[in-house]
Amino acid sequence: MFKSSYRYLYILLLAVYSYLNIKFTEGDQLLGGKVAEIYLISLISFLVVLIWEANRFLFKIYRFNKSRISTPRYLLLAFLLSLISVFVFSGVSSSFSSVFIEGQSITTAFKLSLGFVFRVNLFLHCINAIVFYQQQLLQSEVDMEVAQKENVLANYHALKRQISPHFLFNSLNVLDELINEDPKRASDFLTRLSRVYRYVTRNQNVDLVTLEEELDFIKSYIYLVETRFNNNLKVHIEVQKEDLKKKIVPAALQILVENAIKHNEISETRPLEVWVKSDSTYLIISNPIQTKMSSRRESLGIGLQNITKRYEFFIDTEVIVRNDGQSFEVKLPLLTSDK
Repeated sequence: MFKSSYRYLYILLLAVYSYLNIKFTEGDQLLGGKVAEIYLISLISFLVVLIWEANRFLFKIYRFNKSRISTPRYLLLAFLLSLISVFVFSGVSSSFSSVFIEGQSITTAFKLSLGFVFRVNLFLHCINAIVFYQQQLLQSEVDMEVAQKENVLANYHALKRQISPHFLFNSLNVLDELINEDPKRASDFLTRLSRVYRYVTRNQNVDLVTLEEELDFIKSYIYLVETRFNNNLKVHIEVQKEDLKKKIVPAALQILVENAIKHNEISETRPLEVWVKSDSTYLIISNPIQTKMSSRRESLGIGLQNITKRYEFFIDTEVIVRNDGQSFEVKLPLLTSDK
């Protein structure tokens, strides 16, 4: 507080208040003689300036490490040290008073000056303590907000890192089967796999991608999975042209298509169709439910939780999940900017 850029205004206001208070309570009668108003005003203003500037200087040279002591002790020590200047200024003031006020003893002048200077000093330290605690509270709130944001960022990047290893593991299993079954298709598969993995790797540090970029990526991924399932899997893409520049979190579409593959039976007798559409607000991924007996339902929840938490970082709009027993649908919000 003592270093405030408005300190001269505060000094003036405190001096005016002190003068009016003394006049209102007739405190000037205690001086024991007739006192010129100009002298009283000058003395009060002079003492207020001295007290303020002395405390400002004190806090400036207050060099010991306050972080090692509690805040109450820090403020108390500062107040106790300021009492040295209180006695010094009271002595100087009483010397002037004994000269300018006829008949007043230096002892009386010292007592009166000490009472006034002490009260002003105590008042300033009380206000300083209030300001100090307020600043500490604001700083703690800022620190807490920063810590929460850093925690959210850490969790967000951890979620993003879950995508690549899981996808690579599944793709290598597919490639291993194709190498023995059809080397040429395995070569084509490997080319597409390199494109897919390059996309996933490139976007590890990217928060959002355009829907157009994601669809280019998913087409390569669809080629891989359709190759694996001998065309018993079909992914239909019907996205509005005006939605292509809107954004989604990277690889979200791939996770949902992969979930559909993992949790539904895909065979010649029961081929699976996955639909990808848009309606200006959402990207909609849906498929009929053809549950496999060996399906691990809990892993589906992990994938959706991953996507939902990543979306929460950018937008309040929720990812919508609908399961009516016949079909499964997920609606991903389409973002118009990097929020």
